[in-house]
Amino acid sequence: MFSNIFLSKSSFFELKDSNKKIHTLHKISTYLEMKKTLLFIGLGLLTLASCKKKGCTDENAANYDVTAEKDDETCEYNATGVFYYDQDTYLATLVTPPINELSYYIDGVLIGTIGSDNSWTDSGLPDCSSTGLMQFTVSMGAQKQKLHNYEVRNAATDAVVFSGSMVFVGGTCHAVELTN
Repeated sequence: MFSNIFLSKSSFFELKDSNKKIHTLHKISTYLEMKKTLLFIGLGLLTLASCKKKGCTDENAANYDVTAEKDDETCEYNATGVFYYDQDTYLATLVTPPINELSYYIDGVLIGTIGSDNSWTDSGLPDCSSTGLMQFTVSMGAQKQKLHNYEVRNAATDAVVFSGSMVFVGGTCHAVELTN
């Protein structure tokens, strides 16, 4: 890191001359001061270059920071989803006696009420942008996965029509099929 300082024979002769002695010592002092300054600048740049921006680095988290290079364990997760039932479940459960509206609860909290005539008739599973179905978002805090309980009740009588539990994964859309 430091290079050795060599004084030549001519430098010693300069030191003998008292007029040049101070000038030569000043040159050496300036040279050493410059080396020390460059060392501190280099160390400062190295320290700055090694600092990584901290933040949430999990792309599935609600607070994902694309500029973060080092995870600081502040990630927060949300799970999204949609409740659905097929035509057979609709006919067997909701037509007789007629249930016109359903109230949806996750962990005992009402997330919404919707008409019961919205059965899923398309092929495949619905996604979180499917219209006419009860959609939800659940905050899970710092947990990537969390077990949630759900209930679907007759809005008129508050009787439980469907219930169950499901592990939700943060940053993922969940299609929850309601069956009896």
